[in-house]
Amino acid sequence: MIDYIDMKVKAEVRNTLEGMSVIDTLTHDFLQVTLSEASTLQMRTLVAEDGDSVFCMVRTFRGPQAESEVFIYGHDWQVVRQLSFSPASIIVQPDTMSDAIFVDLMRLMDVLLVEAQLSIEGNTLTLSASPINLNKEEMEKVRPILPSRTLHWNGKDFQ
Repeated sequence: MIDYIDMKVKAEVRNTLEGMSVIDTLTHDFLQVTLSEASTLQMRTLVAEDGDSVFCMVRTFRGPQAESEVFIYGHDWQVVRQLSFSPASIIVQPDTMSDAIFVDLMRLMDVLLVEAQLSIEGNTLTLSASPINLNKEEMEKVRPILPSRTLHWNGKDFQ
């Protein structure tokens, strides 16, 4: 697929699931690939605190809602660590919302998935919580307590 970019043609190939895999974005330090209708991959080169480079890879799977896995790799492509994010760390009770309403909304969300996205331009990772099994009306009700959270790379971790 990289060769297609070099030839200035669309970087897409038919995958084994009979769909198309496409390089959506490629820069000197960022890659985003749509692997299938249900899966995307993002990678970014990050500078570690010791001045060396590491690679952050985000794999996102889309079912009814999106869920991501985030890994940090060294130059030898060995996993340095897998990052995990609690959906509870994304949920926020607005100052204007009563405790009773907040508790009721929390009860609606028995399962929460976390989607992560690397920024194309900077060393940030944005997290979003995705509740599953909610109808459209319930999704609108819980939206105020599920803001996105952006974390910044500090050379060691996203904070």
